[in-house]
Amino acid sequence: MSRTFTGFDDWVDPDGESVCRWCAWSFTAPGVRSAMRVVWRDPARMTVATGQELCAFLTAGALPAGAAVVVPLRPGRKHVLPTARWGVVTVDDARLPWGVRDAGRLRAALRLRQLGVSQRSLSSSAPPFTLVQSLTPAARQEVLELWPHLAVWRGGTPWMQLVQRVTAGAAA
Repeated sequence: MSRTFTGFDDWVDPDGESVCRWCAWSFTAPGVRSAMRVVWRDPARMTVATGQELCAFLTAGALPAGAAVVVPLRPGRKHVLPTARWGVVTVDDARLPWGVRDAGRLRAALRLRQLGVSQRSLSSSAPPFTLVQSLTPAARQEVLELWPHLAVWRGGTPWMQLVQRVTAGAAA
């Protein structure tokens, strides 16, 4: 571990004197710091998810209480899995509650990506003029109606970073 690592307090096994075995596994197993995952409580299981699969899961509605979603925003840089909690989406430095409104905003972002909006442009205060100008009138209207839905996530929030990561493979 790095000399600047400060997460030991979160990794201590309350019943032991060292790092819990699951935290140790999550630190050493290949791909744990880069893959997006859905963890289920009952029955206990964990699946690696693609951006498309995660979009489908997260756009379905509020995150179930017995599920945890882990999305490393900068793959390979942070140990996100040990900090996951039931019923929330865990990203590099935040735990995001995920409700019905969040699912609706993600659907709006996904549709914007399908209409040709780039990942980077999603965080802008207005849609790219050249894109809007090139769209059909119906698509232009749709972009202008969907754009305000993401306003609360703009400004460098972890929610926008999550959206940009999970929609990376969306047809644009």
